[in-house]
Amino acid sequence: MEITAPLKTTINKLLGDKLTIEYYSHEPDLLQSYQHRITSLFNAFDFLCEANPPSEKKRAEIKPYLDWCHQHCHFEKTWTATQYQKQLTHYTTFLVDAIANLWDLAPKESIALLDKAEQYFLLQTPRPTIATLSKTDSGSPNFVLTVDNPLAPFTKETIEELKRIKSPSRARSRLSNQNQSSSLFLLDFPDTKYFNEIDATVEPADWFFHLPDVEKTLLYHTLQKIDLDDPKAVFCLSSRLRTIPGLANFAANQTSIINTVTGEITKTFEPRLRSSHLGSRDTMKYPREIYELHTRRNVDRLLEYVNQDDQSKPHPLLIQTLISPILLHNPDYWLEQQRQCAVICAKNMQNSIYSTNHPFNYARVAISTQNTSPECLEILHAAQDHLNEMRRHDDPTQEQPLQTLNELISEYDKTLNSGRGTAWITDYNGRELFLSSLEDLLVSFIGGVSYGSCVSGKDRKAIQLIHTNAMLLFHFQYGYWPKYTDLELSQDRKNFVRIFTALYCSQHYQLFSGHNAPGSDGIKNPGAYLTRDICDSIKSNHLTQDDQLASNNEVENIVPVANVLVDFPSRIMEAIRLTPSQTQCLITLLAIIVQEKKFWASLTTPNPLAVAASYLPSFFQEASTFIGEPNFTPSDAAANQIMPDTVTEIFNILARQSENPESSTGLTQKLADIYDAILHRDSSNHFRHTITKLFYNTLENFRNAPNDPKAADALFKTNIEVLRQIKVWAFDFKKEHRSTALTISPQAI
Repeated sequence: MEITAPLKTTINKLLGDKLTIEYYSHEPDLLQSYQHRITSLFNAFDFLCEANPPSEKKRAEIKPYLDWCHQHCHFEKTWTATQYQKQLTHYTTFLVDAIANLWDLAPKESIALLDKAEQYFLLQTPRPTIATLSKTDSGSPNFVLTVDNPLAPFTKETIEELKRIKSPSRARSRLSNQNQSSSLFLLDFPDTKYFNEIDATVEPADWFFHLPDVEKTLLYHTLQKIDLDDPKAVFCLSSRLRTIPGLANFAANQTSIINTVTGEITKTFEPRLRSSHLGSRDTMKYPREIYELHTRRNVDRLLEYVNQDDQSKPHPLLIQTLISPILLHNPDYWLEQQRQCAVICAKNMQNSIYSTNHPFNYARVAISTQNTSPECLEILHAAQDHLNEMRRHDDPTQEQPLQTLNELISEYDKTLNSGRGTAWITDYNGRELFLSSLEDLLVSFIGGVSYGSCVSGKDRKAIQLIHTNAMLLFHFQYGYWPKYTDLELSQDRKNFVRIFTALYCSQHYQLFSGHNAPGSDGIKNPGAYLTRDICDSIKSNHLTQDDQLASNNEVENIVPVANVLVDFPSRIMEAIRLTPSQTQCLITLLAIIVQEKKFWASLTTPNPLAVAASYLPSFFQEASTFIGEPNFTPSDAAANQIMPDTVTEIFNILARQSENPESSTGLTQKLADIYDAILHRDSSNHFRHTITKLFYNTLENFRNAPNDPKAADALFKTNIEVLRQIKVWAFDFKKEHRSTALTISPQAI
C-alpha cells in the first residue's frame, strides 16, 4: 500500500502531522508484540523499585541478577508462537522471582505486585491516537481509515482530588486502611507518611482512602511524573486499573472512506464511543458508597463529553453493554446491576437514555434477548417516532436517509422476532451481535450518540465495533444493509464476511487493545463471540494467537504461581560468579560425569528388605527400595539399583532442552538449577559414599565462590581438578565392569 501525496495531505488534516507510520501485514507481528510486552514489564519493575525502594543491601546484592536478566532477554525472528510464549513466561518469571526476593513476598503476591506496578507505570504515558489505513477489497477504489481517538478519562472533580494527593504540602489527614483484602497490601510502604499530609477536607469515605497502601504509594509516585494542569493530556488509564474513578479505555472510534487516487474523503461515519464498563469491577468488594461513587463519576465523565458542545441540548445516548450477567456469575452479574444504576443516574441528568445488554459468548443461550424486552422496544419505538417525524416534514432531501432508517427499523424488528432456536441451534449469523449493531446504527441515525462497553472495552466491544463498521461499509458499497437472515452461502453473507475479515485482520483493534498492556495486541477469546463462517474466514490459528496475545495483558496469565521461586535470583547470582567459559567447562564436565549411571549405581547399597524381597513372589518385588551409599560392587542380585537422587536430578537438569541450549543464558540457568539441587539435597543420609560426598561438596564450593574474580578463578581451578578426578574414577569403573548390566530408575533415596 502506497501513501500518495494527496492521501498524506488528507491524513495530516485529520490527524495532524506528528505521525509515526508503520506497515502491518494481515498476520500479527509476534516478534514486536512479545518484545513490547517484556519491555513494558521490565519498565514496571524499574518503576516499582523507584516507588518503593528495597533496602540498599538487597538492591546491591540483586543488581547482578537484574543485569543478567536484561542482558539475556531476547526473542528470535524465526521463532514460533509457542516459543515466543515460552520465552515470555521464562523472563517474566525472572522478574517475579526478583520481586519475591526483594520484598519477601509469596509467589501470588509477587505476580499481583508486578501487574499493579505496570498499571501505574502506564498511567504516566500519554495515550496516542491509532489510525489504520486498510482495504476491504483488492479491487476497491477506496481505502478504509479506522481511527481510535483516546479521550480524557477523569472528571474535573477527580482531577482536583488527584492534585491534592499529589501535593504533600497540605494539612494533616488520616490514612484509612479499610480494604486490606490481601496480605500483599499489608506491606509497610515507607512513603505512606506523605498521605498523612493530604488535605483534611477529603472525606474519609473517599475512594483514595480505600486504596491498599501499595496502591497509594504507586499512585503518589505516578502523580509526581504527570502534569495534571495540562488540559490536553490524555492519561493512559488501563482497563486493568479500575480503583481510580475514571473511564478506562475511553475512546472514540470512527471510520472514514478515502478515495485511493484523489485522497479525498468520500464518507465519514458517526463516531462511536467505547470504554471499560461504567461500573468498576475492582471495587466490587468495596463499601457501597465507594463503588457507587465510581459508577456515578464515570457517568458524569461520559455525559460531560457527550454534551460538551451544547449542555442545553443533550443528545440521546445509547449505553450498551456486552457482558454475561448470569446469576451469581461475577463480575458480570454485579456489573449488570451497575449498568442499571448508571442508567438511572444518567436519566436524572439527561432525558433520552437508551440502554441494553447483549451477551456474545455462550451465555447468549441462557439469557438471550427476548422480543418483549422493554429496553429494545424503547429503541424501536424511538426510531419509529423519528421516522414518522421525518415523513411529516416531507423533505425531498431526506428521502434517502428516510429509506435507510426504515430499512434499519425493519431489520431490527425482524431480528428481535427471529423465532425459536435462533438464540442457539440455528443462530448461524450471530443474533446478539446483529442486535447490538442495529441498535448502535439506529441511535446514531436518530441523532443520538452510541456508547458501549464490555468489561474491559477492548475485546467484545472490539467485535461489536468491527461488526457495526462492516455493516456501514457493506451499505456504502452495495446500497442496502446486510441481514441477520442472510443464508450462510448467499453472496450477500459472503461479501459481509469478507469485509468483516478485512477489518479484523487490519490489526487496528488488536493494537488498541495492546495499549492496556503493551504487547498484548489481541482480542481475547474471539472464537466464542464470532460465527463459524467468520472464524473460518479469519483462520483458527490467527484467532488462537489473538487470544494468547490478549491474555498476556495480565501477569498471572503469563507466570503460573508454581513457577515462582523466591530463591532463584540468589542461585543465578551464584552462577554468574563464574565466567561464561568456566560455566561451559563445568557444565560439559558434569554432563560427562552424571551420564556414568553404572558408576553412580555402584555407590549405593540395597536395603536389606530389598534383598529379602527378591525371594518373595514377583508381585511383592515392586515394594523394594534402595537406601544408603557405602561401597558396593554391582552383582546380578543388585540389578535394580539406582543412582543417588541428587545426581539423578542433575542428570535431568542437564538433559532439559532450552530455546538456546548452547547460549550462556541457558548454561547459567542450568548451573543455577544445579546449585539449587545441591542446596536442597538430603543432608540426613549418613551412609553416603565418600565419592558422592566429594562430588556434592565440590559443587557446594562452586556455589560459594567469592565475588572477587581472582579468588573465584583460583577456586575454579582447584575444584575443577577434583571433578576431573571423579571423571577418571568413573571411566576406570566402566573399564572394569563392561559386562555388568544395570537398570536405572530415578527414585528418591
